Amino acid sequence: AMKMNTAYLSMTALEEILQAILVGITAEEGLKFNRAFLALFNATGTILEGRLAVGPGCREDAVRIWQEMSTKALRFRDIIDSIKEHDFQEDSEVNKIVRALRITSDNRDHLLIRAATERKTINVCHGQCEFPVPVDLMGLLQEDSFVVVPLYSSSRSLGVIIADHFVTGKEIDSPLTHALESFASQASLAIEHCRLYTDMEEKIKQLELVTHELEANKDLLVESERYSALGQVAAQLAHNIRNPITSIGGTARLLSRKTTDPQQLKFFDMMTMEVTRIEQTLEDLFNFVDTSPVKKERVLIYPLIIKTLMLFYKTMQKQGITYQAIVPEQLICELDPNQIRRVLVHLVRNAVEAMEIGGTLEVEVTKNLEYNQITVRDSGMGIAAADLQRVSDPFYTTKVAGTGVGLALVERIVKDHRGTLHIRCRDSGGTEVIVTLPSALKN
Repeated sequence: AMKMNTAYLSMTALEEILQAILVGITAEEGLKFNRAFLALFNATGTILEGRLAVGPGCREDAVRIWQEMSTKALRFRDIIDSIKEHDFQEDSEVNKIVRALRITSDNRDHLLIRAATERKTINVCHGQCEFPVPVDLMGLLQEDSFVVVPLYSSSRSLGVIIADHFVTGKEIDSPLTHALESFASQASLAIEHCRLYTDMEEKIKQLELVTHELEANKDLLVESERYSALGQVAAQLAHNIRNPITSIGGTARLLSRKTTDPQQLKFFDMMTMEVTRIEQTLEDLFNFVDTSPVKKERVLIYPLIIKTLMLFYKTMQKQGITYQAIVPEQLICELDPNQIRRVLVHLVRNAVEAMEIGGTLEVEVTKNLEYNQITVRDSGMGIAAADLQRVSDPFYTTKVAGTGVGLALVERIVKDHRGTLHIRCRDSGGTEVIVTLPSALKN
């Protein structure tokens, strides 16, 4: 037993653990059952599915297989490898049997579901036990005497082990049943350990992706913050300088029309010219976004979406925001990836900032012969109807610390792609932003 426990508790691959469990049940140095079948609940817990089995397809096979292994004096690890060669092939008879096992969890009266959910060992002897034994189950196993032992953790039912003496016909007595229960308890720990390990690996991979994206795109984030800082400066300049400059310019033009003195006209014209220059500088601040030409290329849109979401992963986790990307993984669009990435960064940032106390963020991409459509939906506070017409105006914002630059940048890039930007309030609450870009065929 110690060898078996050590073997499967040291494994992390679920399939390998299941194989070790079944070998332990049937091996000569294990519990010596002739056959063992293992069924586990699916990820949602709604279906009990046969996963793996070990044992001879017929009684003649049993004698040959075990004689070969006993004459070689194999160790437990060698036995696992030898059993794999004989019985873990997908087309083996026992695996054909186990793959036919598929029972919905709402079938509470089924013998296997009852054993799993009630965490109760059931010993069937010649088709009889304290509960009704399904005839189709006995027909599938081609055996009317077997034991069903549950697999479970502290929080959930995992599945069942079915074991029998298909070859020898020996009685499955209480000591052997207790031994199998003890073994199943350790096997349950190994399966749960494997699943936790797999979950942890997925979390690590996700964190590695986040770290990689933050590192690879730190310049993009800095650029985004630079836009924000420049927008604040520009907004302040517009507020504090533009109105008095306009007054000065207007006064200079008015005075220039009321004098004929060449010297005064020279100064008034200089004032008018300098005021015009300052006004143009302020106008440039309104249009500070990158005006480089669009450089379209054929790109996979899915990685672009996922990488953008990963930039805000920590913020979304902190604010309790769940996200979903509804994007065909192989969808190719023709666009400028750098500029569209800026669009996605601003739209996702706005959506995240609108959901300070949690919500749902959804990014969906659809395509037809003429257009590619990127839709960003959030369940935040939404936008007031009076503000909808102005949200993409440069420096117009309803945020306390906002600048109104982001959506102006988005609209400019979309227009440079000959696309359209549409923003609306959702009936269910929140905002929906739709970016429509011409497809390659349309272009």
